[in-house]
Amino acid sequence: MLSPKLQRIVRINDHQLTNLSDRAKYDHSLSGYLEKRTSDQARWQSRWFILYQNLLFYYETEGSNKPSGVIFLEGCYCDRVIPDKASRKDKDIVERQHCIGIHYRRENQRQYELRASSEQDCKQWIENIREASFNKLLLQKEELEQKHLHLLQIVESEKTAKWRYTQQCEELATEIKKLRTELFQLKREWRPTASAKAKTPGGGNGFMSDPGGSISSGQGGLFSTTNSTDETTSAAEAEETAELKKIKKVQSFFRGWLCRRRWKQIVEQYIKSPHAESMRKRNSIVFRMVEAEEEYMEQMQVLVSCFLRPFKMAASSKRPPCSHEDVNSIFLNSETVLFLQI
Repeated sequence: MLSPKLQRIVRINDHQLTNLSDRAKYDHSLSGYLEKRTSDQARWQSRWFILYQNLLFYYETEGSNKPSGVIFLEGCYCDRVIPDKASRKDKDIVERQHCIGIHYRRENQRQYELRASSEQDCKQWIENIREASFNKLLLQKEELEQKHLHLLQIVESEKTAKWRYTQQCEELATEIKKLRTELFQLKREWRPTASAKAKTPGGGNGFMSDPGGSISSGQGGLFSTTNSTDETTSAAEAEETAELKKIKKVQSFFRGWLCRRRWKQIVEQYIKSPHAESMRKRNSIVFRMVEAEEEYMEQMQVLVSCFLRPFKMAASSKRPPCSHEDVNSIFLNSETVLFLQI
């Protein structure tokens, strides 16, 4: 998998690499056929590639069990390969139409050229290879830790707000209890007056008013008085239930109104508090920094891909418009800065 010279220097565990390749078959981010240029730059070989974390395994076919080689992607940068202007022939243009270049900073390290079958596959492979870096994971981890700290601060502020809200709810509960006791006293005062109104004043019944009459007339008067008392009691109970319903409606209305008013006051106090203002300022500053960094990265990519690399290629041509020293003095270490940012 590595050169014999490197194998003499570094002890390689082939068994571990084989286990990683087996795992990559089931847990990989991208796979597919690509054409790889040989080390002598003479021909292209079709290989089955599997991208697993920051390792790019390639096999002779899709059904091969053991990989033919592995490319370590840590510290590399990947981009489209553009044919030179000096040697821009039809054959060269066709060969490098969907070509991908994997380059390293070290001079003696091998550079890889891969070729995809379509433009969509080429873009997909470039994006995934650029993301296959341990440094990217570290940056994502730092971002997640910062978000976690921010969320913890929000949770703490919400806890304090909740504690204040519970205190205010307890105060409102005591006020509601006082209102209930007052309403209960009003009910007790209202019940005897309602019962007194329901009773009929004096007069007696038919049996007592007509002593000389027949028994049947006395019994009829007794039945009529009992019916009238039943009707009055049922009417009084109906009125009492109606009044109770009205009182309950008023109570529920006042409870909801008090809770809504108090919650509105709590929210307004928190919005006007210095803690909320500081959190808003902090979030706006962080978002501006992120947007500025993204814009800076886009501009750096345009600078490197559209200006620096074409100038370097032009400086290597037969009739260079400028030398490599001029290019380095103009662009300085912009390519290194872009690589570190990626």
